[in-house]
Amino acid sequence: MGVKQTRIGDLRHRITFQTLALASDGQGGQTETWTNLVTVWAYVRPMSANERLFAQKIEPLISHEVIIRHRTDITSEMRFIYDSRTFQVKAPFRPDERKFYLKFLAMETTGT
Repeated sequence: MGVKQTRIGDLRHRITFQTLALASDGQGGQTETWTNLVTVWAYVRPMSANERLFAQKIEPLISHEVIIRHRTDITSEMRFIYDSRTFQVKAPFRPDERKFYLKFLAMETTGT
């Protein structure tokens, strides 16, 4: 599905973007807290699946193509939740430079 062919009705998946906040734990370390930023409609499509060896176990790598209405506050330091699964945002960009849509790849994380 190309961006020029994307219709507003194609954005039928509800995703919630989250930002990472680091707070001091009082003992020289930090605690990570993910905070909800915004919930939007999106088009989410699986693209590929691979596996890798990580910490002596096989970990799946699943990438998705995601398209949302144009926003300026989405960065690659964010993640989003979709269907109780967690995805890491990778390189958001405007595919047609017209500020209609924002497109990016996302890697599904498995909690390791």
